[in-house]
Amino acid sequence: MTIVIAQKRNDSVLLLADTKINDPKEIGPDVFPGRLKLVILDKGMTVAFSGDADPAGVVLRDAHKVLRKSGPQATIDFLTMSSSDGRTDYVVAAHMPEARLLIMRKGGVVEEQNIWAIGDTEPFKELIDKARDADAQDFFKSELRSRFFDRLLTNKELGDHIGGFPVAVGATSKCHRYLFHHGAYTYTFPTLKWGEETHQPIDQVYSGDGHFELGIMPPDVPNVPVLGAYSLQARIGYVYSPIENSQAFPVPLWDQGKPWHGHESEMYDTLRKAITEHVAKVAT
Repeated sequence: MTIVIAQKRNDSVLLLADTKINDPKEIGPDVFPGRLKLVILDKGMTVAFSGDADPAGVVLRDAHKVLRKSGPQATIDFLTMSSSDGRTDYVVAAHMPEARLLIMRKGGVVEEQNIWAIGDTEPFKELIDKARDADAQDFFKSELRSRFFDRLLTNKELGDHIGGFPVAVGATSKCHRYLFHHGAYTYTFPTLKWGEETHQPIDQVYSGDGHFELGIMPPDVPNVPVLGAYSLQARIGYVYSPIENSQAFPVPLWDQGKPWHGHESEMYDTLRKAITEHVAKVAT
């Protein structure tokens, strides 16, 4: 299961998703890195899925070929047909050239004019309902996006099927682009004493014991199905490039036995270089 939320406002579409999957081949769920469920196929079309991740990965690679060979309508028809077995639902944000938000389920297609969600939607029902009538200003920096990220990274009452990295796509007629995010979250707080200034032990910050930092690093160019993500405390990054492989490519950012603090710029550069290499492979 998963969560995908998509909202359309005039020419723009905001898409949000987690990365967690339940992998039947593994003992437990694949939380980090999981799978990229928002895939920018090319300029003008982004596809999201909820359901069986492995078959969906094959469908998305085929859809990428259909889009390049036969165009957006043929791709929509292909995704609609691919949803016929009921195992996977798809959401498409497309500019043809006007913005369209389409939902494919069990061989049918519905066009939505406001907001829609697929997957395990119950934990986000109140947030979705509130966003339905929200102000359209600063759409890609909306409360919907910020609260979605906060809920996902703090794991507030999300159950067993939602989690991992929070991913967002901002889609307009000019481009479809992954959106940057960096979050620092403290979940073990020091004892507070009245009238005294309290600081969290720095070892907790650097080790991840009580504090962690996660981030999403988009490529420098839009309209490509490549995205980076990282955890500084874990000293690991990932490159999602689902046209190459459904599974993320791990990128070691720093030696596990060495302190990472003070080397953030080098870690970011390592991940950025890996992202650029994968963009070159799929953008041709």
